[in-house]
Amino acid sequence: VGRMTKLCLLRVCETVNLVEADSGWLRRAKVYLGKKRAAKCTFTCARLDELDALEAASADLVWIQWTLQYLTDRHAVRALQA
Repeated sequence: VGRMTKLCLLRVCETVNLVEADSGWLRRAKVYLGKKRAAKCTFTCARLDELDALEAASADLVWIQWTLQYLTDRHAVRALQA
């Protein structure tokens, strides 16, 4: 979660919303990013299928890593359309 945010996403985005189902990974991402970078991030602990809080219009870029391999085709299409 943190590595891609630190090395790529925060270089091209003003803010990043990190979404991760495991709260431990989110805590480690905050530490890895450091205070300055973490201040530009929102950390959301949720599964993608539970994530109604983010509106499609609020994101200019969506990075999906390690996600699609676990979804059926139907679920992937539904997630991308949401």
